[in-house]
Amino acid sequence: MLQKDGLIFQDSAGYLGAEGPAAQVKAASAELAAGHVGNTALYTGVGETGTGFLVISGDGLPPTTDFQVMGMTAANVENNSDQLDAVYSDDGSQLDAAVPPNTDMDITPVDIDYAAYPPDYTPPPDNHGLNPTAQFDF
Repeated sequence: MLQKDGLIFQDSAGYLGAEGPAAQVKAASAELAAGHVGNTALYTGVGETGTGFLVISGDGLPPTTDFQVMGMTAANVENNSDQLDAVYSDDGSQLDAAVPPNTDMDITPVDIDYAAYPPDYTPPPDNHGLNPTAQFDF
């Protein structure tokens, strides 16, 4: 399904990422969510616009499973998983946003690094000590 939609794929540590126009990323993300496949879609523009990047992570990840998308500044995060997405800047600075499961949030634009936590978990104030589980290039 995703390849025919013109998305560009990457594999990192067994996780798939796909880059493309926001509308195509959103459609793929929605289709995966409808099939109960956890994923997070990141967008360069607010309101799920611009260019998108989709991380197909699945659900039930161990706490602190960390994903980096190098070279991407995201302004929107769409969390279609059963985890909390803690969004940090990839420079190791403070927590920028905590995006609850199955929600979409405009965020202050940030070079993206995010980690998965259980929904009731309070993420740490920075991402020091987190090592990327998977790293993608934007």
